[in-house]
Amino acid sequence: MTTYIFESEDILKSRILDSSYSETIMSTSTTSNILYRKATVIEDAVSHRTLASINWSAKAFEISGMSKKVSGMKTKPGGLKDSNWKRTWQWDPSSPLFNVEYRHRKWTVTNTSTGKISAVFKSYARHTVAKPDPAHVTFAKDLPDMEQLFLLMVLLRMEARRLDTDTNQPQDQSRQWTVVRFSSSIEGLMSYADKHFFLQSYGETESSSQHAVQVEFR
Repeated sequence: MTTYIFESEDILKSRILDSSYSETIMSTSTTSNILYRKATVIEDAVSHRTLASINWSAKAFEISGMSKKVSGMKTKPGGLKDSNWKRTWQWDPSSPLFNVEYRHRKWTVTNTSTGKISAVFKSYARHTVAKPDPAHVTFAKDLPDMEQLFLLMVLLRMEARRLDTDTNQPQDQSRQWTVVRFSSSIEGLMSYADKHFFLQSYGETESSSQHAVQVEFR
């Protein structure tokens, strides 16, 4: 088993350490504008070579110069009550098919052909007194590098989207345009939007202290 530790709470902007915390293996960096993320790059810590990247605006993954749309790699199980955080992923038809599911503060990746666990990602966890538990991912020992990178992107994307989804928002609203009113400055709204939703339009309401926006929750 190979375990990588995310040094930062922000997994999209973090050094990724080995299990002993003594060596930096990779890093993640993310570019964004005022409204949404643009790209997340996974870089080798020694060569500084780009290993893989997530293009958030184009909804695509890239490994070794090969780019694929998320829509062609991901499917959602139908008819399941708790399927909001369960997906099936496959890089291409010749690659293994993986079930990815979130339960009990961790993502579990299972190879559908063998039934074996290929990876486990545990979310960052705060504690009242003790130090927080950093986010970390563990891959099966025999998992090829290509599949590790693919699953790392899958897990980064799914965990980021889970964190983006406010627990006060119904999960079945995550892909619907919704009008929301905010009693705050437009600067505060933009800051909130960067973390929680895609801003389609905004304008002042009848009350000068409010703004109406049309958003798509991540």
